[in-house]
Amino acid sequence: MLHVSLMMMVALQTGASFGGRAAPRSAPRAHRTRVLRAQWNHSFRRHSTGHRMASGRHTQARVELRLLPGGRARVLDKGQSGHSGLTGFGYSGETTRWTHHWTGTWSQIGAGPKAELRLRLRLAKRRCVREKVVRPSSQPRSVKTRLRCPRARKRLRLSCRRAMVTVQPGATTTPGTKPGRVPAWRCHVRSGSSQTHGTHLPWVFGLRSVLKVIVAWPLTYVRAGPQPAP
Repeated sequence: MLHVSLMMMVALQTGASFGGRAAPRSAPRAHRTRVLRAQWNHSFRRHSTGHRMASGRHTQARVELRLLPGGRARVLDKGQSGHSGLTGFGYSGETTRWTHHWTGTWSQIGAGPKAELRLRLRLAKRRCVREKVVRPSSQPRSVKTRLRCPRARKRLRLSCRRAMVTVQPGATTTPGTKPGRVPAWRCHVRSGSSQTHGTHLPWVFGLRSVLKVIVAWPLTYVRAGPQPAP
């Protein structure tokens, strides 16, 4: 009996299993709050011949991930998106503005290029405003209508993997700068739909640089500044 107890104590101290294989461990918790930010930008407009008809879409959003001591996590997802159209009959457009506050836990498995960051989140607070604007060509004033926002997702489980992201020179970059590659966390939904009715997934957080996604073809990333110091 004493021999078995000693074996169990050794297994607990070394992390070994009775099958001889080491049990997987999460990386140590951060002692300081780590803040990671990401941005999303999408703007598209199309005009017909003679500019008699036009349509467009736009999205501007940002996500802030806070990895707190003790394995706690907070996410702020804030932005707006919409679409509009102009024809001979008039103008119509729709805009949605959202602010999502997520809270939960985080853990990191492994280290280096093969590390994985796991987030288990629940929606703690939400604000959403969805409006439609219509202005017929026969009327001088617009008519604004408040619409119901889609039902929010209550829980979110994300798996973030390390990746090297190609970054294109931005508008404020020194002329002649070539594209570069930066390390980042690329966060996907672990299972199920990726729809959150907020900023589109995946969320991509540069380890040292805030990355802005420019939605075009192909998808483009640019630096939007440094990440906050821990």
